[in-house]
Amino acid sequence: PLLLALLVSYIAQGTLILFLYELLQHTPPELDDLRQDCRGGNPWLRNMSCAIFASLCVKDLLETKDMHLWLRMFDHASSHEMLELCRFVDTGLTNGRLELGLPTNETDDSSLDGTIIVQPTSGITRLERACFYIFVIAGKCLLGFAMLFVGTGLVLRSAGDYQVMMNSVAAVFVL
Repeated sequence: PLLLALLVSYIAQGTLILFLYELLQHTPPELDDLRQDCRGGNPWLRNMSCAIFASLCVKDLLETKDMHLWLRMFDHASSHEMLELCRFVDTGLTNGRLELGLPTNETDDSSLDGTIIVQPTSGITRLERACFYIFVIAGKCLLGFAMLFVGTGLVLRSAGDYQVMMNSVAAVFVL
C-alpha cells in the first residue's frame, strides 16, 4: 500500500511537470498567460517569486539529503529485522561536545546537557536499502530538480503580476 501510494504520487507529480514543460516549450499563441520572454509585469515581483520558489525547491532537495543521512544511520543486516530504536539521555555530553567542537570544561553553557539521542539499534538489508534509495530518494530528487527547472520557467514567463502569483501557487502545489 505504501509503495503504491508513492508511485501514484510520483506519477501525478511527473505528469503535471511534463504538462508544464510542454506548455512552456509550445505555448499556444491564444494563451495570454505566458510570454516568450520574461518581460511581463513587475520585475521585482517576478524575481522575488522566482527566488522564493527556488528556495522551496532547494529546501525540498535538502530534505532529501537529510533522508539519505537518516538512512545511513542503519547498520547492514543479513535478514529483515523489526525496527528498534534506543533512546539515550546524554547528561555530560563530553564526547558530544568534542564532536561538535565545543569546549568541555565545567564552566561552559550547559544548554546541551540532557539532550535526547534516538539511534537505531536494528539494521536493514541491502535490498531494503536499495529500494529506499531507488524508490524514495532518487525519485524525490529527480522530481525536485525537474520542478526547479520547470517551475522557475513558469514563474519567469508569466505575462503579468496576477499570472506570476497564480503560476507561483501552481508550481508550489506541484512541488
